Amino acid sequence: MEAKPNFKEMSLKKKIGYVWDYYRLHIGIVLVLAIIIISLIHHYATLKESVLDLLFLNATNTYENPAGFDEFLTEQGFDMDKQTITLTTSLSFPLEEGSFQSDYYSTQALAAMFAAGDLDVFAAPKQIYNDFASAGYVADLRFLFTEEELAPYQDILIYTTDAETGETFPSAFDLTGNRWLSKYAYYSDGYYLAVTANTDNPELTKEFFFYVLNY
Repeated sequence: MEAKPNFKEMSLKKKIGYVWDYYRLHIGIVLVLAIIIISLIHHYATLKESVLDLLFLNATNTYENPAGFDEFLTEQGFDMDKQTITLTTSLSFPLEEGSFQSDYYSTQALAAMFAAGDLDVFAAPKQIYNDFASAGYVADLRFLFTEEELAPYQDILIYTTDAETGETFPSAFDLTGNRWLSKYAYYSDGYYLAVTANTDNPELTKEFFFYVLNY
């Protein structure tokens, strides 16, 4: 039977080799746990509060870090090291009327996002906007804006008829040719920008609309 080496009498090089030979599995587990813990600490230490949540369907430009919001956040007095705007651009539907139910997974994901109540702003290409608007996903703009505030934008107001009640109401702005849209190119063509029916931040949402409309 081989005698167990005296660890104290080993050279530093041999100690390292010995530890690695007999304890590398344990070391590996400890390192993995340490990496996980450090990653979690970093994640929560750098986690920013989302002050506004946006969903852009069929976006043609999906930046790794959403562009076009820093100036707005600064104007509103937010600390960009601690607060941000969350933008989802991953959902897409065929650009044709009646496409609302054509993609099962996108439809379910969209329904879940609205049901969670975490969305404030909703945008979609004009070709498919009415499918989603008539299903009750967007709010009557008159809940946020007064008649006087809407008056300058009459030429770009989009009206929707609720599928259940038959009521027609202003639900979105047509941003075809909008300067903010042109600069950041989230869409290659025009799109409609609406307030979600379940926004929990109406005042900031309203300010965001004014920012984009008057960019």
